[in-house]
Amino acid sequence: MNELATLVSSLGFPIVMCGVMAWYIKNLTETHKNEVLTLQHSVEENTLKIVELIDSVKELINHENH
Repeated sequence: MNELATLVSSLGFPIVMCGVMAWYIKNLTETHKNEVLTLQHSVEENTLKIVELIDSVKELINHENH
């Protein structure tokens, strides 16, 4: 905490806060990137399962029609 007070007194509050906000935005962006990758993986898996389900339903319909 003393380091922050020293930075504020030597550089000024606006400059220190710009640095803090830049660090926060960088971390927030990285977290969001990881969340999006996780969601993308889930959507891809769900898409594959839906395709499998559609294929299974088509096979059942074709089997019943013959």
